[in-house]
Amino acid sequence: MDEILYVGFYADPDDNIEKRNCSLAAVNLMNYIAGAVSESRRVTIVSPSWTLSGTGRYGSNKRPLSANISLQTCPTIGFSSIPSKALVYLISQVWLFFYLLGHASRRTTVMVYHSPWLVLPVVLSKYLKRFRLVLQVCEIYQDASATGFLMRHAERWMIAEADRYLLSTAILNSRVNRKNKPFSVCGGVYRPEKAMCVPSDDGRVHLVYSGIIDQVKRGAFTAVRVAEHLDDTYRTHIIGFGRQEDIAALRALIEVVNQKKGGVAVTYEGIKLGAEFNRFLQRCHIGYSTQSPGRDFNASSFPAKIFSYLTNRLRVVSISTEAIRASEASSVIHFYYHDDPGEIADVVRGVDLTSVVREADLVGRLHEDFVRDISRLVKFDDIAGVA
Repeated sequence: MDEILYVGFYADPDDNIEKRNCSLAAVNLMNYIAGAVSESRRVTIVSPSWTLSGTGRYGSNKRPLSANISLQTCPTIGFSSIPSKALVYLISQVWLFFYLLGHASRRTTVMVYHSPWLVLPVVLSKYLKRFRLVLQVCEIYQDASATGFLMRHAERWMIAEADRYLLSTAILNSRVNRKNKPFSVCGGVYRPEKAMCVPSDDGRVHLVYSGIIDQVKRGAFTAVRVAEHLDDTYRTHIIGFGRQEDIAALRALIEVVNQKKGGVAVTYEGIKLGAEFNRFLQRCHIGYSTQSPGRDFNASSFPAKIFSYLTNRLRVVSISTEAIRASEASSVIHFYYHDDPGEIADVVRGVDLTSVVREADLVGRLHEDFVRDISRLVKFDDIAGVA
């Protein structure tokens, strides 16, 4: 069985010892994609994630995650000063470069979860080893946040060097795929989750926002403000992660809204992972995909949370963006068009919770299609010139 190297910042979120850096959403998506690829090939997830701990030394380690999936981590040390932090970054970059030199060849497929931190080790090792590069692009970083001249050009450089693309939305194809290379689309986790419970029947409609808590993207904050315009038959839950100052700002806003409502209308539930996360979603009725319209990142990203909701059989209320409207999930999404809490509340009230749930059938079909498509995408036998 052929092996795929899957490079990305991957770590166990429950690891309280090494505490390596990772995005919970990225780890969830990498688990799904690795699982889909592993149905036809062995997968080694190659993670250059460094420790966020202030002390300790942790070696390079390889361990199995499942039957055909293993995890290879890099050596890292704890840091407590700016010079030591720079050393940690350097160790990560150099280790990944030499790992790819030692483990990749012209016949190796290397799939990379796009990140500016991976540009130098990936592109330089590709020049030397000529491996086949599948670049997973979930967003254009220069759209999502302010980036300098060098970072913008580095991002373009890696995108141009890819042989194939795995995109979060087909809208990205016109942005990144100037030479019409093969590509596939994965907007999130398509696999329907096992039913563990039924929606709450306490007489309330339970709404949930799941994802990053960020005062720039403001999705969680918008969900809280909508609660001001809903009556007592609705309860809003926020699940998510973010910087301490952003979470503190969210808690303060929740307290203000609850005081205005004269009771508990909104609660922050912290971070939930794995089965606990799915079980919590399944107790809810409607999932929010709230973002600030007009932001550049809306044009080049698809919110993976939408499929987290759909695979757990929730209805979805979402901002209308070109990427979301163009997705195969658009037919089951309830859209709003302006960043107006009152308008969003009107859409929420219009969701028919008694209608037949079509979401499970949709994601089941998308999962089957994706397993087939990703198997084709990582197979390079048809590329001329590959020895």
